Amino acid sequence: MELIKFRRQYLITVKDVAELDGWQKETFDEKNVYAEQSLQMHKSIAGNREFLLLGYWINPHSPGKNNSDIMEDMVAECDTFERVLHFLYSLSGRFALFCKFGNNAYGVSDAGGFRPIFYNCDNDSINITSNIFLLRFVTDLKEKSEKYLFEHSNYYKLQPTYDWCPGYTFYEDVYGVPANHYINISDRVVMRFYPYNKRKDVSGIGIEQNIKNINLLIGNSIRSLASREHLSFSLTAGYDSRLLLSTIKDISNQMYFWISYNSKKERDYFLPAQILQDVGQNRYPVKNKKRVSKSFMDFYIGNTPMAHPIWQKYYGSMVGCYPDNYTVIRGSTAAVFKNSYYGSGPHPENITTDFFKNHEHMLYLKEDLPDLNNHFKNYLEEVQEACKKYDYKTLDFWEWEYDGGGQWQAQSQLESDFLHDVFVPLSNREIIDLFLQLPNEYRDPKYMKAYKEIIKIGWPELLNYPFNPPSKYSKFELKMQYYKEAAKFKLKKMLGK
Repeated sequence: MELIKFRRQYLITVKDVAELDGWQKETFDEKNVYAEQSLQMHKSIAGNREFLLLGYWINPHSPGKNNSDIMEDMVAECDTFERVLHFLYSLSGRFALFCKFGNNAYGVSDAGGFRPIFYNCDNDSINITSNIFLLRFVTDLKEKSEKYLFEHSNYYKLQPTYDWCPGYTFYEDVYGVPANHYINISDRVVMRFYPYNKRKDVSGIGIEQNIKNINLLIGNSIRSLASREHLSFSLTAGYDSRLLLSTIKDISNQMYFWISYNSKKERDYFLPAQILQDVGQNRYPVKNKKRVSKSFMDFYIGNTPMAHPIWQKYYGSMVGCYPDNYTVIRGSTAAVFKNSYYGSGPHPENITTDFFKNHEHMLYLKEDLPDLNNHFKNYLEEVQEACKKYDYKTLDFWEWEYDGGGQWQAQSQLESDFLHDVFVPLSNREIIDLFLQLPNEYRDPKYMKAYKEIIKIGWPELLNYPFNPPSKYSKFELKMQYYKEAAKFKLKKMLGK
């Protein structure tokens, strides 16, 4: 496969960018829009209203509709940006939507923020992009001192899938728009817009109805995209992918099943292989390489900011093994549905940064990174205030916008865009709401009651297999893996890397 730099990315700017002449070109808000050829783009103008869709969206209530159909519905129904935000409530997909009403322009992404929106203000103009490196074509991009401190922290060395706070970037005067926020382009302000209604609890027959609706909406979302393009499915040993698979038994033969693996002793190798064999489906495993070529390393590091070395090997192993133009279905965002931090009990009150300091993805809060840590403190205060106002749980939104989906998953998808697009069926505000309305006992990760009920509706035979059984490594092999990783960490620390 050909390695295309900045594949599926976009840049909106007042400037002419000769380096992007080979890309699709449009205009929005009297600015140039550059979209790489693999990125879907749709534009509509109605009176003093202007709409630009970058990516794809899905209406699970009307799975037969495509991008253009949904755009027509939005134009017909939405005469204000506030109505647009409500229109997006039921939509799945991966997109950045830009709207202009009169003199005011706005930008908002899908429920998970998976088609990123970054921006910087350059004198009297604003530049907007999905990939910060594209800003080099239109402005002087400078790293913050925090970037060096972060990359030389113990956290960075210890955590191979390192993370940082939604909306934060390691570049001067460059900002991100987190999930459930929009940017007022005219005023250059980022605002939270969701939640905007009180959360409702369900009981009795309402629980059963929610579970049926979740099953239907997830399945319809996948069916809708499957009618437009080729889809691949990475079935694992866990709950999330099994849940998604259960909703599409009728079209499972259209999926290209695959998984990346290191050893056939891994549970994510042998269990999915057994399940797919039993249901008569083929599987195409991809063995992870221990090393990738220097040319690929240079491409990968230069293609996205803050690229992960561990993901570099993972995606590099797929080059030449994964079919081109197949969109990957992922079970991301599922952490929102599992109240891992409070189970069936009460949600903690008045959460502070100290609550997160020992979380593996947030150990940077113990480091001397004042700019990043202050950003998280402000983010936490903002999300906690919104959740209290609308009776949501702070930790559920933290999982949504930060750890289980949101920023972490958006970065992963940005790094894999050169290889494939991604679809996260669970990234849909209506589906998330249906889960969050369920009693805690249905979401307790110890029992996964809601998941099992949904699987029972669509494909009950999938419950005959264990979830996340032990891998087949011996105790000696597990010890050797531990000592190997510990030695790597100590060596990095000694070398100051």
